[in-house]
Amino acid sequence: MFGIRTPVKKPNGSEDKSEFEEQPGPSVRRSIGDWPPIVEKEQQRPKTPSPPKAVPQPLPPRPKTKALIAQEAKADPRRQAARVSDSPPITVPSRFPSKTAEAKACLMKSKAELEISKNLKREIKEEIFRSIERLYQLVKEAEGEKASQATNKWPTEACSMVTRTGNEGDISPGPEAPTELMKQLIGGLKQHHVALEECKWHTRALSEQLEQTPLYAAGHGSLDEHSQLLKENKEEIEKLSEEIKKQRTEWKENRSYASVVSGTKEKERGNAERHSVVISSDDQNATGEDVFNKIRSTLNAKEEGIKIDRIRKVKDRKVIVGCESKEELVKIRETIKTKGKDLHLQEIKNKEPMVQLKDVLNYNKDEDIVRALINQNKHLLGDVSVDSSTLKVKFRRRARNPLTSHVAIQVPPKLWKRLTEAGLVHIDVQRVRVEDQSPLIQCSRCLGYGHGKRFCREKIDACSHCGEAHHRSECADWMARVPPSCCNCLKAKIGEAEHNAFNPECPVRKRWETLARSTVTYC
Repeated sequence: MFGIRTPVKKPNGSEDKSEFEEQPGPSVRRSIGDWPPIVEKEQQRPKTPSPPKAVPQPLPPRPKTKALIAQEAKADPRRQAARVSDSPPITVPSRFPSKTAEAKACLMKSKAELEISKNLKREIKEEIFRSIERLYQLVKEAEGEKASQATNKWPTEACSMVTRTGNEGDISPGPEAPTELMKQLIGGLKQHHVALEECKWHTRALSEQLEQTPLYAAGHGSLDEHSQLLKENKEEIEKLSEEIKKQRTEWKENRSYASVVSGTKEKERGNAERHSVVISSDDQNATGEDVFNKIRSTLNAKEEGIKIDRIRKVKDRKVIVGCESKEELVKIRETIKTKGKDLHLQEIKNKEPMVQLKDVLNYNKDEDIVRALINQNKHLLGDVSVDSSTLKVKFRRRARNPLTSHVAIQVPPKLWKRLTEAGLVHIDVQRVRVEDQSPLIQCSRCLGYGHGKRFCREKIDACSHCGEAHHRSECADWMARVPPSCCNCLKAKIGEAEHNAFNPECPVRKRWETLARSTVTYC
């Protein structure tokens, strides 16, 4: 037959028969269920003893090659997923405090991922946004319902768990409650316990006070009387404090610039005026020391009780004797006249104080300044009778502004007090400041006291910064910021010399200031 290959005949037909031999049978076609069972070839063959076969030795296990590893890596992912699903679930601790927080984080992450993706339509993105927002709202509602149910269920049981304790003081076992809720309840109970303890302590203190109150009221009067006394005492104390403040204010206002600069107290300022006389001898051969001894023996202050404030020798064999009051000066005058032979008296009239008008325009003459001071400041003059003869312009000093100058005027003591207290006066079209003018004169050449530059015997200017023979503008120490040294303090051998020679706080200047003001009549 065409297309069918005839099998080759084998020599041993019994041994090499095909595995299945055609069995004679009916030619009728039968269904699969009616077929006879197939007998295995090995069962049909007769069992003949066969020689024993050699058992192969087991080979050592070979290490897995890279191909096997690659095959395992390329295994079916569905099988791996099934293998993972068969293993027990692993619980990973959440890093969020609550389910709501985790849902919020997932929501934000989903939105961020959708924003990054660029292959989605805007309608699809909006729909996804709405869906995940709705899922987040559902999670929040579920958490809220769960919390409300737990709050309604557990308060009573939690309180009973806190109040019940075992033999060892531990909380007795009870139904499990939410941890956060239990912490809040326990904290609230602790706060209530502390508040109750405080109320208990205050109640005990009040009870002790109530027990002592009747005894106090019975022994010392009623509480109303004591409260009234306390109010009266308080009012009296307030009145006294106001009076003290008023006195202090008046005392400060009445202080003069002269008393502050001279370093004396206000009590001593009123007696700063010294009444003095000059005593000289008619004997031309007597020295100043002889005149001094003769005055001392004539007055005999120890026995007569005469109070002499100051005595000093001056030129031309003269001696000046000063007292605090006019009464003591009268005693000295009478004693010298009656007992003092060859002694001659000469009274010294004290000077009037001076004020300084600051920054007065230079076009104002001396007569114009005096006239303006009288006519434009009548509210300060009051009952003080002054005229052009009682007001004298002594000198002027240059100011920083070349168009102005500082004017020193000698005025009566009462007017000096009113002007220094007011502090301001009107001069022509100006309102200028008024300050006390010191009577002390300091030389600008030798930096000494008691004379001016016009009467100085030195020929070279002294530096006010270091005391050397040059002007301060040429001083190397001053330009190098070296601390100053007062030449007057160095001459007097005073340790505190690190200041300028014109410094008002100079100890030597204060001494001369006191001496100069002693010859001035202040109020």
